Amino acid sequence: MTKFQPTKTATRPWGYLMPPQLATVIPRLLEHEISVKRLSEPVEVEVEVYYAQEITHNQYFQGHYLKEVTAEKRTETIQFPAGSFFVPSGQARSNLISYLLEPETSDNLIAWGYLDSFLRVTSPGQRGGGRGQLAGRGGRGGRGRGGQPQEQRIPIYRLMKKTNLKGTLVTSFNEYEKNRYIKYIK
Repeated sequence: MTKFQPTKTATRPWGYLMPPQLATVIPRLLEHEISVKRLSEPVEVEVEVYYAQEITHNQYFQGHYLKEVTAEKRTETIQFPAGSFFVPSGQARSNLISYLLEPETSDNLIAWGYLDSFLRVTSPGQRGGGRGQLAGRGGRGGRGRGGQPQEQRIPIYRLMKKTNLKGTLVTSFNEYEKNRYIKYIK
């Protein structure tokens, strides 16, 4: 039980970028004492993007189905608005960060349902929706040309090159309200 064998390896990125729509995962990262930065200015950067090829939920555990993802990685230039989140990999819990944010690990945010409003389960061999948007419900489902299902972009992006990102460190509101850390004004 104490010996783990890796089934897949990946180069650790400089950090991970997430759109503001993923604010619900930030308290989970803060609970694990992972530093998160909120961008104060928009930024356009080259990132590695995962596209879900298949999402299954075959294992029922602790009241829900754990999801498994098979993904394809591509390099793209994406614009992130102010309010996006950056999780640097160069911190004490870097292995945990990668384990939680990489889509093909067995115990990540997707497996535990934190991205359910962005990704949907697909049948084997079927590709699922959502390509044109950074993240959100508008990009889910639908069919492309010729009636083929579209791919699903996973809204956690790998920043591979050191980049100057302006922002502030996110902290919990107080020790009693750990899920309250930021107010959103639309």
